[in-house]
Amino acid sequence: MKRNILKSFAAITAISGLSLSVATAGVTSGTSILCIDGNASVKNHDENVTIDLKNSGVTDLNLTLIPAANYKGASFKLEFTNGGIPKDDEVLLCVGETKVGSLQEPGAIVDGLLVKPTFSFIDNDAVAALINKDANITFETTSDCATDGNTSEYLNVVGLADKACQTISAKTVEPFSTQGQDIPSLKTNVSELGTTKTFISIACTAPQCFVTGDKLKFTNNAKAAGVNVALTDSTNGAAPTAYTTGGCDSCGDTPTVVTCVTDIHIQNENEDFNITSLDLVANFSNGDIKLKQIDISVDGNETEKYTLGNKFSPTGLNIGKDGNATIHMEFTPTTTDLIALGDITANITGMDSNLSNPNDVVPTFTDKKIAIIQMGAETKFTVPYMNGAVSSMAKITTRADGETSLVATITDSKGKTCTTTLDPIPAGSSTMVFANTKAGRSAPYQNLVDAGDCPDLETQEYSVVFTTNAAVDVVSYMTMSNGSQRYVDVY
Repeated sequence: MKRNILKSFAAITAISGLSLSVATAGVTSGTSILCIDGNASVKNHDENVTIDLKNSGVTDLNLTLIPAANYKGASFKLEFTNGGIPKDDEVLLCVGETKVGSLQEPGAIVDGLLVKPTFSFIDNDAVAALINKDANITFETTSDCATDGNTSEYLNVVGLADKACQTISAKTVEPFSTQGQDIPSLKTNVSELGTTKTFISIACTAPQCFVTGDKLKFTNNAKAAGVNVALTDSTNGAAPTAYTTGGCDSCGDTPTVVTCVTDIHIQNENEDFNITSLDLVANFSNGDIKLKQIDISVDGNETEKYTLGNKFSPTGLNIGKDGNATIHMEFTPTTTDLIALGDITANITGMDSNLSNPNDVVPTFTDKKIAIIQMGAETKFTVPYMNGAVSSMAKITTRADGETSLVATITDSKGKTCTTTLDPIPAGSSTMVFANTKAGRSAPYQNLVDAGDCPDLETQEYSVVFTTNAAVDVVSYMTMSNGSQRYVDVY
């Protein structure tokens, strides 16, 4: 008797829990398709997906699986890239209003999302008749696949919080029969479901807050280091005082005490919600910093006194759709306590929207620098020739509005070297440093080498490198044997 090959094949596939059928129009032969709205030719869903709100993403997404065969009892994983399904969602596989499968195992959970959950088809003949080769199998967040007539129950897909400007996609992978056999035809193409976007942006360009040489005040004038060069005015504080090299100690008004100022900008480009609250906590990175006060305000409203380490929660906050706000902070020194150097950082959390869930805005401003406290820039300059046997002098005028340190590294004509710390230059003033040592010199005059200092120097002919913590103006000259004065170029 002849054997019926087709009947034998059908029996084998029934035993294995996998029934194969010929693909129909719209389905590539031997390959299942993951598409949108049951349309095999629409594999991409173009939507901007906010990752600013927890569990906010593509809602009411009719993600459809069109099978290439009958997959009774089979399982597969729905693998997402840059997103996933909220872990608390119940997801069924439906054909019309009939349940044909469900979420079987959640797999890895990332940021509260299922990124590679396992689904399985029900293993019975009645269901098998519904998941044939041309069926539209939808993923639905429902308990029974029945349409309730009010709310859509299609899939919710959420973007991962740290994946801005990325495409969320999905595909079926690792399909197996009830006997654990691989089913290549149940693997699908990639379906693009949307692009992640951040509509809430928080930004701060941390200012460099320079302190004076005595570390008692902030200064605008130590920002640009150099010798005999014009200062570059910074955006924070008073304009610098003008100086010349022609022998005038100072010109112009005395600079005002400068504060360290920083602004944190918040912008909400989302069209769906307002930001109604936030919590800011700022800290210093290097122990304790003693300040007279920190003033903080939002959009120029009432100013509050703030203490580092405490929480600032402005009342009445309402950053509307496509709106913005600025948190303004001013750091004022005591002028008696030394200002510590380091970074001031801040965290912004506790952001709410005017939607129902508290703290539903995903925080992104974490340990961000909002101010950098540092010494004024260093200036080194060389007076290539000073002679202790004659009247040889360098006049140094500080441009800083605080005391300026002064250190000299001296090298004599024999190559012997000595480094000595000179008297600091008072704010807005000058000092005259003489190469010859003379007892009784007092400010603004001083000796390059005091009696007993630098015993290793063998000659009185020096090349001197001066170091200061501010920009300075310098003029140097020496008296010749005929009484004339010769100026020495400084560089």
